[in-house]
Amino acid sequence: MEVFELLAIVTPLLFLVIPFGNWLTDHIDNALMIKYVYGLLIVFGMMLFIKS
Repeated sequence: MEVFELLAIVTPLLFLVIPFGNWLTDHIDNALMIKYVYGLLIVFGMMLFIKS
C-alpha cells in the first residue's frame, strides 16, 4: 500500500519537475549543467552511503 501512496505523491510532482528541468537545461550552459548533475549524484550517493 505504501508504494501506491508514494506513487500518488510523486506522479503530480513530475508534471512540475520535468518542465522545470527542460527550462533549466535551455537556460544553463551544457557543461555547467553536467557539473550540477554530477555534483547532485555525488551528494545523493554520499547520503545513501552514510544512511546505510
